[in-house]
Amino acid sequence: MNRNGPTALLNSVRKLPTEEMVTSIVVNLKFHRAFFEKHQEEAAALLRAYFRGGGQQVQVNVCDKEELKDAVLHPERHQDLIVRVGGYSDYFVRLSPALQQEIILRSESVV
Repeated sequence: MNRNGPTALLNSVRKLPTEEMVTSIVVNLKFHRAFFEKHQEEAAALLRAYFRGGGQQVQVNVCDKEELKDAVLHPERHQDLIVRVGGYSDYFVRLSPALQQEIILRSESVV
């Protein structure tokens, strides 16, 4: 769980004992679109450091609650909008209305 920011999260994941794991660890990072656009270079440096330090996989999600809400109202405008659901990614407009609302609620707690 990301409680102290993405750097702390990735540092914690890198400390996990992965030697005997059958698969790799996938980390999901969520950023608000405005934050990500302003800090792209820092995000790139963060990911480079994570992989240099032994990190294996990262799923980066750039969220915008207003875009998601607009996709509910106007799905024809957002046919290429992909979201992380929970272990898989899917096109937002293909999700059930209940799941769309869950994704919108989750997007409110983004860095």
